[in-house]
Parts: sequence; C-alpha cells; structure tokens
Amino acid sequence: MDIRKFFAKKRKITSTEDDDARCSKQLQQSSEVDSAPITQSYSANKKLCNSLVIPQDSEPKTINSCSIVNEVVSESRASTSTSILDDGANFHENDIGRWVGRSFVLTTEKRMEMLKRCWVPSETYDFAGDATHLKRKFNHSWLEMYKPWLVYSKKLKGAFCLFCVLFPPKVARGVQGSLIVRPFTKYKDIHIYCKAHVDTQWHRESSASANSFSNIKTNVQVALQIGREKIIEDNRNALLPISTIVFCGTHDLPLRGKEKDDGVFQDLLQLKIKSGDEILRQHLEKGQKNAQYTSPKIQNEILNICGVLIREKLVDNIRVASAFSILADESADISGKEQLAIGLRYYDQKEKNVKEEFMGFVEFYPKVKIALEILLAMPYSTATIERSFSTLRRVKTWLRSTMTEDRLNGLCMLSVHREFVKSMSDSFTESILNRFAEDPRKLLLK
Repeated sequence: MDIRKFFAKKRKITSTEDDDARCSKQLQQSSEVDSAPITQSYSANKKLCNSLVIPQDSEPKTINSCSIVNEVVSESRASTSTSILDDGANFHENDIGRWVGRSFVLTTEKRMEMLKRCWVPSETYDFAGDATHLKRKFNHSWLEMYKPWLVYSKKLKGAFCLFCVLFPPKVARGVQGSLIVRPFTKYKDIHIYCKAHVDTQWHRESSASANSFSNIKTNVQVALQIGREKIIEDNRNALLPISTIVFCGTHDLPLRGKEKDDGVFQDLLQLKIKSGDEILRQHLEKGQKNAQYTSPKIQNEILNICGVLIREKLVDNIRVASAFSILADESADISGKEQLAIGLRYYDQKEKNVKEEFMGFVEFYPKVKIALEILLAMPYSTATIERSFSTLRRVKTWLRSTMTEDRLNGLCMLSVHREFVKSMSDSFTESILNRFAEDPRKLLLK
C-alpha cells in the first residue's frame, strides 16, 4: 500500500463541476422523455457558456449552463410541434395518421365519423411517391381485401388498423408495433402480417369495442326514429275522422248546429267513438285541448283543402284535352250576394264525350273587371251551369246564410263532385292529411 495516498488531500468539487453533473443528468432525462432531436449537444452548450463575454462595466452575473440547455430543449420541442401542426394541415381531416396515439382526444361524434368515413385513397393515388425509400409500394386492392379494418395514411405513409388506432387495446404484455402505433411498410409480408394481426388479442378487443360503439349509436338512432314514426302514425290515425267532414260535404249535411258543440259533425264523431274507435276516443279525451282539430277554423281549412285538391285533379284532366272553353254565369245567393260561377267545358278523350266541370264561385262585383276581361278574351259560351246554382241553394240556406268564400267553395265542390270524390276513396283522405300536415302543427304529422 502506498502511504502517500493516505496523506493526499481530497479534491473539492467546485460549483461548476456540480452544475456540469446536473446538466448531464438533465440532458439524459430529457432525451428519454422527448424523442425530438436536440440540435446542440451538451459540449456545444458548454463551449457556448465559456465563450460568453461579460462587459466590464456591468455587474458580474452567474451563468448556468443548465438554463441554456433547458432553452435549447424547449425551443427544439416547440419547433417540432409546430412542424407537426403545419404538416397536418396538408392532409385530409379524416386521415387515420392524425389520430395515431391521440385517440383519447376524439369526441364521440368524431370517433363515429372516423369509423364510417375514414379517408381512403383513390385508385389513382401515387403510392410509389410514398415508398421512394422502399422496395415495394402499397397496393390499393389490399384495402378491399382486408376491409373494413385496414386503412392507409397519407400523413404517415403506411398502413394502419382502424380499430386498433381508434380503440387502442390495453397492453398486458408485449409491445404494440406496426398497424397500431406506427405505420406498416413491409409490404412484401403484408398478407402474413395481416392474418397474424387479426388473430391477436389486441385486434379482437379493439374490434369488439368498435362494434359495441357502432351498435350503441345505431340502436339509439333507430329507437328515436321508430319512436318518431310511431308518434306520427298515431297522430295521423287520430285525424282520420276528418273523413267525416268529407261525408257531410258530399251529402249536403250541415257541419255545425245552433251551439258550438252541436251539429252533424260532432254527432258523427261521437257515433264513431261508440262504434269502438279507441284511437279517436283517446285523442278527444286525453289529447291536448288545443290540438284536437275539431274547431270551426280547422273545418274551414279542411274544406278549403278539399276544394283545392278536387280542382287540381280536374285541371289535370282538362290539360290533356285537345280543347276547352270557359263557362261563366251569375246568380244571387240567399243572402243577396251576387255569385259568379266558373266552369270549364272540355272533351274527355277517355270517355269520348263532352264534359262540363264546376270550378268554383267568386263574388261578382269585386271581380267584375277580371270577369269582363275573361269574357272578352275567350270565346263566349251560351251554356249555363244550372247544377252549380242548385247546389248553391242547397248549401247556403236561410239557416246557413253567412259563410266565408273558401268554406262555400269547399262545400260546393264536395257536393257537385261527390262521385269524383267517391272514386278516389281512401287516397283522397290521405291527400287531405298530407296537405294538412304541410303547415306547422301542434301535433307531429310528418
């Protein structure tokens, strides 16, 4: 043993060496946490620290090389993250490469969108441009072969498993590799690797999670749609008794009586309920009081719709005729108002005869100018429309001497064209419901 070692003085560790030791340790930790490249090494930072010149007129300052290293690391990380964001702006928003390792930030809607509409390259996509450093390029047919889980990322230039990226499995043992956390580029072994990947526990768990997620969303949407359709069907069935209004109109029966809740219309509704119409009974007894649709205002609206529908059907028949003429005549109703009856005479090619169809009433005096222009512009016909005037006397009596023009036209159209309405049967009631549902209602009808 050398006795000189016993008398040797222990070397003191200066603060500079202590700082160097801590900096080297911090550099090692930062390199393990962040994979981004650090542009300047510790030796370069040390040289930079030693080369700093402090002006003589200023106060001496302690410069720690660790702070310089921290600034370099933070700058490198910031530049790396900025470059990633800039690169992502050039790719499709549904590129699977955007969400590799970031599926935890996906919302429910975005996750469902990625499952249904993940970006797929076109058949003319330049896969060779993404594989310049590889011996073999990706083949578009592989996407169809391993559909729906195999997808391609333009951002990361490789293949991925859609399910494993969106629903990453828990790592019990082993390390996740290609198709999950990094792109698969060994295309010569893709069939072997894909078949092996399908049999892995990771893929089975991710596939089960994806299927459960899709089924839950689908079941909720289907349930909501079925519920909405059921409500619409019940509401439309509850309004089917509007055929009662059509019945009253085609048989020249008054809808209203002396009182508000009296008359043929209300009595027929009660007759339907006593006959076993449970839907109508629940609608009138348990439904909303402001959405029963039995008021005189609704009656007028339905009668107006009936007149419009009949007129449209007649106009369709007249349009295919080779010729037609306008018939016009006037008469005073029971209240003393002059009513101008408008009709059309045309040749029916199907039945091979001439027909005259009543088109409606208009008050004479407010429409004198228009009527005279029509008479001057069209060939005048000496024929009269006696059937419409007899209907007018039946509809507008001393007991019903006041009614709006729309209500009068609707009742007269139903009375005159009762055979035409009977020929359409149920389709006419359905057409009334469809036209009635076009305007916003308290009940959901369409």
